[in-house]
Formats: sequence, structure tokens, C-alpha cells
Amino acid sequence: FIARFSPTGSRIFSTYYGGTGSDIGNAVAVTAGGWSFVTGSTNSAPFPAVAPIQTTAGGSLDAFLMAVSPTGAVAWATPYGGARSERGRAVAVNANGRVVFAGQTFSPNLPVLRAVQPATGGNRDTFVVQLDPPYTAFSYATYLGGSNNDEGARAAIDAVGRVFVTGAAAYP
Repeated sequence: FIARFSPTGSRIFSTYYGGTGSDIGNAVAVTAGGWSFVTGSTNSAPFPAVAPIQTTAGGSLDAFLMAVSPTGAVAWATPYGGARSERGRAVAVNANGRVVFAGQTFSPNLPVLRAVQPATGGNRDTFVVQLDPPYTAFSYATYLGGSNNDEGARAAIDAVGRVFVTGAAAYP
């Protein structure tokens, strides 16, 4: 579900969003103008995409990213994933509208673009994806991880577009 409340606690909007499977929102980032960017995971087949960047589901569980207007209308929603499973865990947006989302992946074949790490490093890695307005394509998408299990859990993006990601890493 997605809900927005006023500073006094009155509901501005609330709605369900998803398909016939399990759809879980894990993080939200909001612009000064009231636009919300939501990430999470879905196993709905099909995911109810709106103007998607990735047009087909990847695997058994995909991450998703969506933009919601200040009044609660879904402007766009896209799945993101490879052959196995992904979970969107973190999303951030800066004043210029640049959005980054991150999470965990088990897939060896994520759609990557301008990747700093083009291939998986281990069984479970972090993924980091950036989008710029008008949100019709990924600006970059990359793996981030070593030979063990890694998971992106939080993201931030500063005013000039530098991205920061933190999470968990397992070392032998």
C-alpha cells in the first residue's frame, strides 16, 4: 500500500498497488514538491507496470521502482530483475530529481548499464540503479559486492548527484 498524511495526521491519500502475488514496499523517498519514489519487491505475474523501463519480469521475485504524484496517482512503475530474485531495499532522490535505488540480488544476469561492476561477485550482491528525469531509461545499473553475501540497505544522493550506499557484507 501507499499512503500520505498531512503534518497533522489527516490522510491525503492511501491506496493499494500491486498484482496477484506478494508486493512489498520497503522504502520511500519524497521530493520537496510531494512526489514519492517507492521501491520494494514483487512476485506478481504480471507486475502492474506503468511506462516500464524493464518491460518483462526477470525471475521469481523482482525489485520495483515507482513514482507517485502528490495526489496518489502512479505516474510510472517498473520491475527490475534478472533470472533469480531481487529485493528493492533503499531509494533516495535529490533536489534535481535524480533517483537512485538499491537492494539485493541473487541473479547473475541483471540488466546493467555503465556498470562499475558488470558481473556478480558472489551468491548475493548489492545492486545500484540510477535514473534521471524524465525517467524513461536507467542512467546506470551495476552490481556491487564481493565473493560472499552483500546487501544494499540504505541509499542517499547529494545535491550534485554523488550516490552513497550502505548495507551488509559477509567476509570469510
